Amino acid sequence: MVTFLPVLSRAKAKMRPAPPLLDIATEVRELEPGSKFEMRPPISLPDELDHVTGFVGEAEFQLNRLKCEVQVEGPTLSYSLHDALLADFTVYCEERYSVLRSGKKRPVIIGKAHRFDEAQLCTTSCAESYFGHFLREVLPLELLAQLRGVTPLTFHRDPWLHESDYRALVDMDAVTTSFARVRTLWITDERSLNAGWLSRFETLRSRLKAKVRSEDDTPVFLRRGRLATGRSLINEDEVAEELASIGFRILEPETMRASSLAEALSSARLVMCQEGSAHQHAFIAMPSGSNFLSVQPANLFNTIARVIADRIGVQYAYIVADSAEGGYKLDLARLRKTVDLLR
Repeated sequence: MVTFLPVLSRAKAKMRPAPPLLDIATEVRELEPGSKFEMRPPISLPDELDHVTGFVGEAEFQLNRLKCEVQVEGPTLSYSLHDALLADFTVYCEERYSVLRSGKKRPVIIGKAHRFDEAQLCTTSCAESYFGHFLREVLPLELLAQLRGVTPLTFHRDPWLHESDYRALVDMDAVTTSFARVRTLWITDERSLNAGWLSRFETLRSRLKAKVRSEDDTPVFLRRGRLATGRSLINEDEVAEELASIGFRILEPETMRASSLAEALSSARLVMCQEGSAHQHAFIAMPSGSNFLSVQPANLFNTIARVIADRIGVQYAYIVADSAEGGYKLDLARLRKTVDLLR
């Protein structure tokens, strides 16, 4: 098969920018209704927000999401594209396209394409860049596709460090492609963490817990490790030593299998880690009724963890790491006081 659709789509876009790909959807279905949730107040020291110097996105949005007592989530919508082409982490349809991951894009594609009559794309641009979105978006999307009776399709790539382990724990095999033609391709918006998403995420959590042997309720600190870049906690060794002295188990996820992580987290009464993908290790495994302490970088304050923690019945707390040369530094005195609020 030879297709010139990539080069034609890009040439057309240069002459006149095309409307968004989903504007040409032949059908839009509401798969799950919107939901309203009552939110428990987050826990922190009284002056913790004074240490924040910047936010991920708009400050008003983040602060509203942190402080709201009731949150409204929109419905889960799915958009149908007729005769779509998938290649090079890009979706093409009718000379329009959407890129999910940067990198080299072939102008002309030659080869044998996988063919699917009906499939749902089970990845997002965030999931192609950050491991945490694999647990939060990809696996729930694949479960949704299975429930709909359509093929759960993702792009072929090198798997994340813990991906194969987690797939085994939740009984989810990947269907991947590097080049495919799909007669009916569904693109599903998974940004709303509504009751439908929660039900699917709880299914994954239940499957995982059924496969692991829970340990005691010792609190856990997840170190950021060496593979993650940016947002370095420069005094992480001191933080780990301080927490170990008051009974925390110190874990470094990148040196462990997902099953071992899940065993330690599945009964922990308190889990603490730095903002980022490591949050999702905790959320997929930790028990309802426990506490979660998020270490927030001073200039990149993000509140999505509050929403997910609240959904799974976990009390959310936060502490801010101050900006310092080479990264961020967590004040140990404030850390001890914050932990005391959760013990």
